[in-house]
Amino acid sequence: MRENGRTAAGSQRWKCAACSLGATAPRPDERRDAELRAFLDWLRSGKRQGDMGAGPRMFRKCTSWCWNIRPVIPPCAVRHHTVMADGTYMNHGWCLIVAIDGESGEVLDAQWCPHESKGAVRWGEALNVWHIRWSDFINERTLAKNDPANPKASR
Repeated sequence: MRENGRTAAGSQRWKCAACSLGATAPRPDERRDAELRAFLDWLRSGKRQGDMGAGPRMFRKCTSWCWNIRPVIPPCAVRHHTVMADGTYMNHGWCLIVAIDGESGEVLDAQWCPHESKGAVRWGEALNVWHIRWSDFINERTLAKNDPANPKASR
């Protein structure tokens, strides 16, 4: 097989050198990439699904797999002085619990759950393990009176 131009849709044409039979090979990766881009465009915009192209049902059918993508947040290896957790309720009874760094606002982890209390219990156990691991750092305090170089210590 050798390259033999492109179709009107832009797909690569192939031609067999022995029998002169032509064929095109579908590219599922390019199709999936286009579907994901369309899904993200719809998600970030205020458009309705029907405004995204072939109709709302076709849009939902083509992009249904996009809801199963779970973003990968690398595990946190840095010590954080303050970690805040908050739940945000979404449609259809789902809740997204997010842990963020209290100083920088960086997302440390996220957990989907049907109710804030059920997910918080499991996730809270993981946060407790984190708290126990870094308790010496969290409990460490420097007061102004203990630091003579600090101008507030002289008051």
